[in-house]
Amino acid sequence: MRKSSDKSTDILAGIILYGAIFAVCVSKISSNPFILILSFGVGGLVITLILAFLNIFASNVFVSIRQKIRNAKAAKEPCPHGVVGGRTQLKRVLGSETQLKCLQCNQEKKEAERKEQLEKLHWEATAKIRVAADKLQTEEYTRLTKLRTHKIDFLLRLSPAEFEEVVGDMYRRFGYSVERTPMTNDFGRDLILRKDGKTGFVECKRYDKDMSIGRRPLQQFYGVIVNMHADFGIFVTTSYFAKTAVAFAGETDIQLVDGYALAEKMVVAFPGEGSADEYRAMCRDCEDVVVFNLRDPVPEIMCRNGHLVKNDSPDSLKIRLIAEAPLCEKCGSKMRLMNGRFWGCSNYPKCRNRKRFSGR
Repeated sequence: MRKSSDKSTDILAGIILYGAIFAVCVSKISSNPFILILSFGVGGLVITLILAFLNIFASNVFVSIRQKIRNAKAAKEPCPHGVVGGRTQLKRVLGSETQLKCLQCNQEKKEAERKEQLEKLHWEATAKIRVAADKLQTEEYTRLTKLRTHKIDFLLRLSPAEFEEVVGDMYRRFGYSVERTPMTNDFGRDLILRKDGKTGFVECKRYDKDMSIGRRPLQQFYGVIVNMHADFGIFVTTSYFAKTAVAFAGETDIQLVDGYALAEKMVVAFPGEGSADEYRAMCRDCEDVVVFNLRDPVPEIMCRNGHLVKNDSPDSLKIRLIAEAPLCEKCGSKMRLMNGRFWGCSNYPKCRNRKRFSGR
């Protein structure tokens, strides 16, 4: 882009310079302003184009002469095998291939071209396997995350912020527009749901399974619903509600979602397939797929073709993988997880955009 801009600047400068010179010459013949302006523009353009053409012609002649000198020099020099002019090409063409004068040089040239072609094919095959392996890795991460959200033990391993995120994603799957409030000063509401013209609040509590929630937290939550004129409220927890809380919810129409109900909703929102104790990984050398047992993990397994495949399953799956892969901010294509470290655009190499993967 810069070179193109520089060329345009040079052409414009040439037109102005040669146009001015041509106009000065014409002014000695005529003083008519119209003729002077016309001679400035047309004369400058014509002179510039003629000089540019001559420059291109001279460059081609120079290149041609230089190539002939090189060929003449090569015709007199012996090749590494002692044949004079061994690296020069014969005039006769065998099929579609040109042949060097020295048979050994010719053979070495063909061998080098064959190796280059093999390397190119190998690189293309490797790139194809890498893309397939990254795709399988993303699919496995997402599948395992979906399956593990069905288990309260997994939800308990999340931070409060991550727990709010996964609950928000769950309600998005149920057709709600979801807005997360700040972690501080949230006015007693963690999520704001909107659907069918109605607005509701969600309070999320990631408590141990044996910790009960009584009446008081629900009273506080109900006060927020009334004061901020929400249409409904949902209280979500990984634990359970005491009888007093259930009774109060019945009086105020607050929807209660305890640990068991949450797990059931997760199954509906994020249906998963297969086993949560198995992780599939693709060999990045031969495309063979191996299966790791996550209950008894090992660092690597040998595939059927004798290559070691690394166990790159995540130790703690992040919730953001539940959602679809993010879209590229530059070209709009879907991104894919690369080696579990960053998101890369699926439109690579046309688009080289990437973003760090932090589970968020």
